[in-house]
Amino acid sequence: MSIRKTKIQPMTGNLPMIRPTRVEVDLAALCSNARQLSALATQKNAKLMAVVKADGYGHGAVQVARAALQGGAAWLAVSLPEEGEILRQAGVAVPILVLGALLPGATHMIAWDNLSLTVFDSETVEALEMLGAARGCQIRVHVKLDTGMNRIGAKGMQALDAVMAALDASPHVVWEGTYTHFAKADDADLSFTIQQIERFEEMLAHIRETGHAPGLIHAANSAGLIVSAAMSRLDCCYDLVRAGIALYGYAPSEETLLPGLQPALSWKTAVVHVKEVHAGESISYGGRYTAEETRRIATLPVGYADGFHRAIGNDEDAHVLIRGRRAPLRGRVCMDQCMVDVTDIPDVTVGDIAVLLGAYDDEQITADDMGQWCGTIHWEILTSIGPRVERIYINGNW
Repeated sequence: MSIRKTKIQPMTGNLPMIRPTRVEVDLAALCSNARQLSALATQKNAKLMAVVKADGYGHGAVQVARAALQGGAAWLAVSLPEEGEILRQAGVAVPILVLGALLPGATHMIAWDNLSLTVFDSETVEALEMLGAARGCQIRVHVKLDTGMNRIGAKGMQALDAVMAALDASPHVVWEGTYTHFAKADDADLSFTIQQIERFEEMLAHIRETGHAPGLIHAANSAGLIVSAAMSRLDCCYDLVRAGIALYGYAPSEETLLPGLQPALSWKTAVVHVKEVHAGESISYGGRYTAEETRRIATLPVGYADGFHRAIGNDEDAHVLIRGRRAPLRGRVCMDQCMVDVTDIPDVTVGDIAVLLGAYDDEQITADDMGQWCGTIHWEILTSIGPRVERIYINGNW
């Protein structure tokens, strides 16, 4: 995976000195990623739908949306109607699809006039019809089909027929699109994905045979797009592709690498204390680390309340970067702080930058690395960074 390395700049007046833990988001990297993904989609006669749910995977939904649109995205996707409204309030005008399920009893709370909604049962369609009739408007929906993910979606022809019957009886609900979601497109074995495509095609054929138009069709996520672009036998891009993790610079898996993606997020803090810990002394809660000889230990103001997972400290390889060198974590990560060993890094002092995610000279830490340290995936690492960590945006003017 290609990762752009940048020098770490010293703290300046625009960085918070009270608590220097912050995230930097490179908007130019996001734009570049979107441009590359959009080009792949275009090769398949599709358009890019940039997935900006969960506050843009922790990067900031509004800023990510603008960078993605600058890079060629034609649609945006969120999980919740509230997330879509945040984008609308920020002036984002392109089509936005809400991917998550709606409770029929809560449809009256939806801003009906500017979002496309997901439906997969007759009850939700009927509730939206009542809302549209009461407000004198039409509500756009995409029908979600379950082809093997077993999460949400109309599963089987009987369930699909019920949705279509409800749509036929709902003049205020417009069938704008039809889609499914892949469960294993990032695997080396694509047999399950091929089965999902076959089921999807069968359901699309049934839609057409019953005299309905499926509208915009979409199925491919980041992995589906990357694999489809590389393999002619896996044609799953249709009209739209929903790119999530790749937009942020990470491949879905080792089997779906895409050269040129640039991780857009770096996470930094600063040393707030340096002390000596002598042989026989322990560090942090539970005393799980005990020094065998005198060590210089630096304290960093970041912990699991910020999304720097407690489990990170369980891995012997876990480290941060200080002065371009690796500083191993020592002891358990606390709620607001953690400790690292700087014995082998000369002259470390209070105020020195510590990189948690990102590049420093010739060293780098990725969300993949951090995920391995605490037994999770890079999606969770990026989306776990908490709201009290300030986001700073660089290399963009939109």
